Amino acid sequence: LLWLGIAASLMLGGFGIWYGTFAAVRARTREVGLKKAMGGSDIDILAQFLAEALCKSVAGGIFGILIGCALVEIGSLSLGTGVSYSLLFFSSLGSIVFSAVIGIAGGLFPAMRASRMDVVTALRFEQHTMRGLPRVLAALPHMHKVDHGTRYSRQRFI
Repeated sequence: LLWLGIAASLMLGGFGIWYGTFAAVRARTREVGLKKAMGGSDIDILAQFLAEALCKSVAGGIFGILIGCALVEIGSLSLGTGVSYSLLFFSSLGSIVFSAVIGIAGGLFPAMRASRMDVVTALRFEQHTMRGLPRVLAALPHMHKVDHGTRYSRQRFI
């Protein structure tokens, strides 16, 4: 049962890194297009997003190690036992390496997708998202017309 909980938390961490990297790619699509237009290679863009995912996962691993070490110290003080610091050090080192592997695995697919973007599509990304706004405004009932007698009017009597 303990292994199931560990596996579930690792999967959740991997999906968190995956989703965070996808959100970063989507938010910086125009930046990716500019880098590619100015001669940036696919490897550079892949390395940028992989490094970001790696930093997120290692930072989360360090935070988890700090909380775990604090809880081990509290537990050893409450039980009146000693702590094996060599075991704690090697398990912390293994945790950092494993969190780095989870970060790279979770960020690899979004980073590959960012590095394979088409330049023109990436540069036109923000313009494309605003294209449907006039149609939405035109579909609203009487919002675009000035009608001084209805509740939909934008202008008031002068």
